[in-house]
Amino acid sequence: MNCTINARFTPGQTDLLYVGLRPLIINHLNLIHTGRSPASHPDILTLRFVGKRGAYRDDFMEVIKRLWEELQLYRGHEFQTSLNYVQLSACVLAVRTAIRQVRHGHVAAWTIGIENRASRLLRRLEAMRKKLKRTITKTEGHTSFRELASRWREFLKWARLTLLTCPCLIRRPNPVYRSRQRLINAMVIVATIELQRLKRTVPHPRTLRKLIRDALKNVRRLRTPWTIPLLRVNPQIADWWIGEYIIQRMGR
Repeated sequence: MNCTINARFTPGQTDLLYVGLRPLIINHLNLIHTGRSPASHPDILTLRFVGKRGAYRDDFMEVIKRLWEELQLYRGHEFQTSLNYVQLSACVLAVRTAIRQVRHGHVAAWTIGIENRASRLLRRLEAMRKKLKRTITKTEGHTSFRELASRWREFLKWARLTLLTCPCLIRRPNPVYRSRQRLINAMVIVATIELQRLKRTVPHPRTLRKLIRDALKNVRRLRTPWTIPLLRVNPQIADWWIGEYIIQRMGR
């Protein structure tokens, strides 16, 4: 985590980061002193999350705490600092956590147009993260970055389940996500029938869904002569094309 990137935040962005990191830090302190977190998922110890609980890392929490301490000093003021990969990723998490709290009504919006401001800040943070990724890859190598990113993803799983579960457990409806899931489910059925008709081995369900997502991604990126509406209304085209795509990919 030696590579850093300079960042400057406006007073409004500083407050957004502060509000988002606050529950992470406070709930972690509660976990340390009382042995439990008020924002842990109620099903965290059930079979539902076996192998999905992530892993706590003390070094990650320490660098996030240092960022939190700096934010406390600059609330309502412009904030300039150098961020490493973990701190920059924590800023992304903080913005998303703050907006979720506002949407669920746990925190009142303190300014007009806060969601638009958060979206702009997220785009900027993601661009900075990509730039920092290139720097780490160039100076420390691809393997070093992959290991760092993997450790962060495991820590993020732990943090979301242990420290950042919303008490009301509200999930905002996402019509785009649900529509795409319905399409993938339909394509899974179509592909399974077509592969069985061709007497080909049907991949494992998770592998099959991944292949179908990759195929539909190519459609959306205009890499095929088909379109999503065409595949929806013409199952005879969908089953032939999806089947051929899966056979070719599995044959590599």
